[in-house]
Amino acid sequence: MKQGRTMAWMVLITIMLAGWMTAMPAFGQTAPPAAIADSQVASGSGGVTPDAKEPFNVLKDKLELGLRMTYYQLTEGKNNDPDGDGNYFLGSINELEDEQSSQLRPYARYFPVPYVGVELSWEEMSLITRKYTSTYDTDGIIKVDGPAFSLVGRYPNETRFTPYGQAGLFMANGGFQYAKWWHNGFPEYGQAFFDWQAMGSPAWPNGGYQRNIDISDEMGTFFAGGCSIKLFDHLSLDLQARYMMLDVDAHYTLSFGGVVRDDRGTYTFPLDNWAYQMGLKYTF
Repeated sequence: MKQGRTMAWMVLITIMLAGWMTAMPAFGQTAPPAAIADSQVASGSGGVTPDAKEPFNVLKDKLELGLRMTYYQLTEGKNNDPDGDGNYFLGSINELEDEQSSQLRPYARYFPVPYVGVELSWEEMSLITRKYTSTYDTDGIIKVDGPAFSLVGRYPNETRFTPYGQAGLFMANGGFQYAKWWHNGFPEYGQAFFDWQAMGSPAWPNGGYQRNIDISDEMGTFFAGGCSIKLFDHLSLDLQARYMMLDVDAHYTLSFGGVVRDDRGTYTFPLDNWAYQMGLKYTF
């Protein structure tokens, strides 16, 4: 991870903690909750009578659970070697193609006070590697997924529309889904590879020669803005635009029989992206 990115998320953590501490006084209130005060008056004594609804007051109008779809676009999806030095992302890989998904992903928000809350979500990205030597060949797919945590500020009002903003961290777990022809040492996605598959894909083709890429785990930062649109009493449409800053490192090695014989070094894939999200959420 670049040093600048490390400083960015450290500053972001400080800001988020400061915002959370600002919200904390609400938990330290000395006045009794309204439900308890009402029960005291009704009982005509200073004692507290049980209130079956009290546990729910911790969640009412504070907890939100939702599912949403995400469409994302990389800001640096191509590296066409503009300076002519023969350097691409890695080897002949010069493009990352967004692999979109219609899968619904969960998220949850909790607002201890009306204007400030937190969100926990699960995020995923898949990027198909493309090569300048061929339109159709790919070495494999970069996979990143993991939890995201953010501080949320919103503006509740009397209308159906509640605008909000977010700042957060994405804990990205990196992985690489190999293309079989590339990983197993074939020169191209062609006849030799097809013949190997026709034989049942026996172990260790090409003398056990394999190409390998390991993707690092990294921390990304993001900022987002959106609006919740109330449809019914507890159900809302949630629309959001988000900008994420994320780089991952790719360690490229060559091996024979599972033993690394040639370390080709570490390269960086820039995965900064804009994401557009739409979902439905339920407010307790």
